[in-house]
Amino acid sequence: MGHIKHANTIANEHRKKAASLPFRLAGYVTGSTGANNWTKSMSPVELHAELVYAESLFEKARRSRGDKNKNM
Repeated sequence: MGHIKHANTIANEHRKKAASLPFRLAGYVTGSTGANNWTKSMSPVELHAELVYAESLFEKARRSRGDKNKNM
């Protein structure tokens, strides 16, 4: 489980930072809130970090669910 936490921590450091509140609100007004634009603006390192982050969350959930099933 330690390697999952480590992967999550490292990936989180390299993920693209979310836009600040004023920019998000402006996106709603202008209609440019698409996630497609957000992912297109990511560097390869940020894209990879998103993938690793999602995989580590999935693995964490899978393992915690497996632990619960063993006790039943």
